[in-house]
Amino acid sequence: MTGASRQFVYAAVDQVLPSDSCGAERQLQAGGYYILSFADLLEIRIVYAFNEAGVRMRVLKETARYARERFGTEYPFSNRRFMTDGAEVFAETTVGLEDVSEHSQLAFEKIVSPSLFEPVDYEVDDPIRWYPADEWRLSIGSKVVCLDPAYAFGAPIMTEFRVRTQTLKEAYIAEGRDISAAARAYDVSVDAVEDALLFEEERERRHSLVVA
Repeated sequence: MTGASRQFVYAAVDQVLPSDSCGAERQLQAGGYYILSFADLLEIRIVYAFNEAGVRMRVLKETARYARERFGTEYPFSNRRFMTDGAEVFAETTVGLEDVSEHSQLAFEKIVSPSLFEPVDYEVDDPIRWYPADEWRLSIGSKVVCLDPAYAFGAPIMTEFRVRTQTLKEAYIAEGRDISAAARAYDVSVDAVEDALLFEEERERRHSLVVA
C-alpha cells in the first residue's frame, strides 16, 4: 500500500465509515493498516471511486451521514446504487434521482455510475459477494475468485470449490511447488491452483485492505 493509499483509507475510516464495525471498534494494526469487515471493504471501494471522480471527502462525509439517516443503513454507498457527476452524489430512489449530498433535491444531470458495482452480487440492495479479478486486471476468469462473508470469514476463496486461495498457495509450497499435488490435496483442478497463485501474488503486491 502506498503512503497516499494508506492515508486515504485512514480518512475513509475516520470520516465516512460508520463509527464501529460488527459491534467492535476498528483497531489500527502494528503494521499500519486496519483490519476491515467485508462491508467496510466494499464501502471504501465505492468511496474511493467517488473521490477519484472528483467528489471531495467533505462532501462524501456529509453524504454518508445524511444517507444513513435517509435510507436507514450503515453502509449507504455500497447498499444502494449511488452515482456521481464528479461534484455531487446521487441515489436512485422511488421518486427519481435524488441528490443526497444536497439534502433531497431531485437531480437530472448527466451522471457517472461507478464500474465497481459490476463485480458485486447484490441481494436486493445489500452486497453479498465481490469478484475482484477483472477489477484487478488478472488473467483469470472474472468470477473464479470471490470474497463472500458466508465462507472463510470473508477471505478470498475459489468460487467453485470454496477453498481459500491462500490455502491452495500454502499447499503448493508444502508440496514442493508441485501444482498437481496441491490440486489433489484439496480435490480441486490444476487450473484452480494456478488461478489461486496468480490471485495471491496480486493480493500480496497490493497488500492494501484486509478483511476481518
